[in-house]
Amino acid sequence: MKVICMKKYLLNIGLQGWLSADETLTEGLSKQPEIRLFNNSQRVKIESAKKAFETSRKTINEVMYEVGYSDVKAFREVFRKITGMSPLEYRGKYNKEAMV
Repeated sequence: MKVICMKKYLLNIGLQGWLSADETLTEGLSKQPEIRLFNNSQRVKIESAKKAFETSRKTINEVMYEVGYSDVKAFREVFRKITGMSPLEYRGKYNKEAMV
C-alpha cells in the first residue's frame, strides 16, 4: 500500500525517474523494509524541495511544509545530508528566478 502511494506521489511531482528505485524496493524488501521505504521517501521529499527552490520564490518554511516536514531542524539536517548544503545555500545557488 505504501509503495503504491509513493509511486503516485512520484508521478504527481514529476519525478518518474525515481520509480525504478521504488519498484526495486517492492521486489527486494527483506530485512528492514520500513527503513528503506523511509529513506527513499526522505530522498523524494528532498528532491521535491530542491525542485521548488530552483523554480519558485517560496520561503524555506513554505517548501518544507509543502513537501511534508513540520520540523525545521529535521528538514535542514536531512536536506544537508542529502545535498551537502543547507536549503538557503541551495536556493541561493540554483534558483533560476534569482539569476534573471
